[in-house]
Amino acid sequence: MKISKVTVLLLGVALAGCSLPGVKSLGSSNNEEMNESTAAQQAEGESMAPSSSPEAMMEETSSAMPEASPEAMMEGDKVAVNTVKVAMTAQNFSFSKKEIRAKKGDTVKVTVTNNEGTHDWNLDEFGVKSGIVPAGSSKTVEFVADKTGTFEYYCSVGNHRQMGMVGNLVVE
Repeated sequence: MKISKVTVLLLGVALAGCSLPGVKSLGSSNNEEMNESTAAQQAEGESMAPSSSPEAMMEETSSAMPEASPEAMMEGDKVAVNTVKVAMTAQNFSFSKKEIRAKKGDTVKVTVTNNEGTHDWNLDEFGVKSGIVPAGSSKTVEFVADKTGTFEYYCSVGNHRQMGMVGNLVVE
């Protein structure tokens, strides 16, 4: 049985006989108020019949709640995690992608395929280094974009960076 925080709070209020503004307690001692409310609801065709047990009340309430994984709950109730997948090629003195865009918290997965020469892919601010990618092969790096700003990625082989083998990661 899944129990949400709201269910526990409402159940606690009901069992303790406490009241919240606009919420009737199951243990209310004001019978006249309850009888007037019951009569008004019956006149409108509504039922005031309570659930048969606290467990039934919890089951009814929790079934309407959206589910989230324990990991998502620990992350401050963030349910969706985005992965930005980028495929780019490296050739002498250029990358096929000059800009990658992501949002803070996204997982970024970059696959670099080297068409010619010897290259690598580096992003210093996130501590990402692909290592050498030999011609005709690919390497993938993955990291979390946990900072906002514009960050330069580059090839560190020889003077490739100085010759323009760079691009930008923009994290919003």
